[in-house]
Amino acid sequence: MLRIGLLLRFCLVLSLSLLLWSCAVKQPVVEPTTAGGGVVLAKKCPPNLSGLTQQQATGYFLSCNPGRDGTPFIDDLANFNVPRDHQSVWLLIDTQKLQLEVKRGEQTLAVFSNIAIGQSGAGIKSRRGDNITPLGEYKIGWINDQSQFHVFYGLTYPSAENATEAFSKGLISDNEYQAILYAHLHGQIPPQNTVLGGQVGVHGLGRSDEKIHRSMNWTHGCVALTNSQVDELDHWIVEGMRVKIK
Repeated sequence: MLRIGLLLRFCLVLSLSLLLWSCAVKQPVVEPTTAGGGVVLAKKCPPNLSGLTQQQATGYFLSCNPGRDGTPFIDDLANFNVPRDHQSVWLLIDTQKLQLEVKRGEQTLAVFSNIAIGQSGAGIKSRRGDNITPLGEYKIGWINDQSQFHVFYGLTYPSAENATEAFSKGLISDNEYQAILYAHLHGQIPPQNTVLGGQVGVHGLGRSDEKIHRSMNWTHGCVALTNSQVDELDHWIVEGMRVKIK
């Protein structure tokens, strides 16, 4: 009985010691910084992202910065940039063939031909007013059925990848970069007022001349269809839909 009593006392002392030690361990402190709109984010790390790929740089930022609720940001760019449900309906915009496909997984449900893109073609959009249709993957961020272009489906441009590339080139500030990533992680529309531009979307013609539409790429970076094509496309469109521009 004496041995059992000593053993129990030893276990109790050991447990209390471990508890006191764990309480005394200093927790890491994250230095906050303010992004656009007054959102407080943690300071990114490592401080120097030069030499990293876009995905590595974004991954470092996300893994080093907690969300507003204290949970870690996702550290895989592909996981939050677009939905990955292969059964959901999504849009594929081919800027070479000038056509828009409605797809479910790899199955094509509808094809809209003779679309128009930016006057300067498609590529990496680096500044507002360059008339380039941005390549990449986005979501339908908002729908405006009172648009001068009949209907306007706004895209979540700039994407996290767009922002990472622009940040690596010094085109946007650290706060702008963090604000764009924060918006994507929280299902919000990214800032539309940076040097990268905004208000990129898929829309109709409104009162524009359909003959001009069919003869040239005329937009400032959006993807344009005829009004009748947009009306037909509208049956599939929902906010949050994946859109790939290639």
